[in-house]
Amino acid sequence: MDTGSVDCLVPGKHLRKIRLKLLGKRGFELADGTEVMLDIPVAEVELMGERVGAAVTFGKDDTEPTLGVSALESMGIETDPRNQRWKRLFAVRLKAAKLLGALGVKLGKAF
Repeated sequence: MDTGSVDCLVPGKHLRKIRLKLLGKRGFELADGTEVMLDIPVAEVELMGERVGAAVTFGKDDTEPTLGVSALESMGIETDPRNQRWKRLFAVRLKAAKLLGALGVKLGKAF
């Protein structure tokens, strides 16, 4: 379990096979400090019965897949690093809504 990964990383050969539409490129810093530009599509990710759209990155064809914390949090799942397990939250946290309001971002009536 890599709780330091924000986005999902998938071997590029698998993403090319399912022909995901690219949204652009984003700069990333790898664990060794190397900075790289990687292609970004959005993919449907499913875990523990929850499904969300998540940004994924095209890794090298032989890279190890990584499930990023942003996808987990969107599903209402958080990591327990002490026990190296996932746990389902009763409710997804929307605390960022206050921060967005403070930054002047207008939210819809649902918020």
